[in-house]
Amino acid sequence: SPEKGDKASEFELSDPYGEKTVRLSDFKGQRPVALIFGAHTCPVFSEGTVRLKDIYDIYKNRIEFIVVYGAEPHPTDEWWLGESKTFRFFHNLLGSRAAVDIKQPTTQEERNAVAARANTQLLNVEMPLYVDTIDNKVNTAYTGMPTRIYLIDENGSVVFNQGIGPISFHPDGLENAIENYLASAKN
Repeated sequence: SPEKGDKASEFELSDPYGEKTVRLSDFKGQRPVALIFGAHTCPVFSEGTVRLKDIYDIYKNRIEFIVVYGAEPHPTDEWWLGESKTFRFFHNLLGSRAAVDIKQPTTQEERNAVAARANTQLLNVEMPLYVDTIDNKVNTAYTGMPTRIYLIDENGSVVFNQGIGPISFHPDGLENAIENYLASAKN
């Protein structure tokens, strides 16, 4: 994965509706990019979207936010968390935002449909969400699975890599990185 100081890998992705595309280089020389990886069946990402939306609302005029939707870490046909009685108990008790009814998409169209659902249910279609290709090219380049957060400066260099999730996925860390970056940019 790109570390602090490394040049971030270029990518081009489409939104789940096939209406917009984005390239990292679209923002080069213009503004920093918060690059966030996740999927709807990841409980850590799904719960973290509440805080990410707050951060987005605060900084969306100064930082470009790109959520990259990738493969499901806990689909029903693979490593399904819903099999665990403990997980189902807490999921129902706490009203978890993670989806427990999604199979692993095998086509781009299926992944786009699942990503559109997550965009509506988790992000309220506010924060820009783009879908990785079915071969997970961008997730692989950034070691984004199952979830990860980066901050990339306007020159295309990584200034913050929180580490691989789910253990290291903390939206507050992104906010601190943004605050530090914006403060150092003023000086």
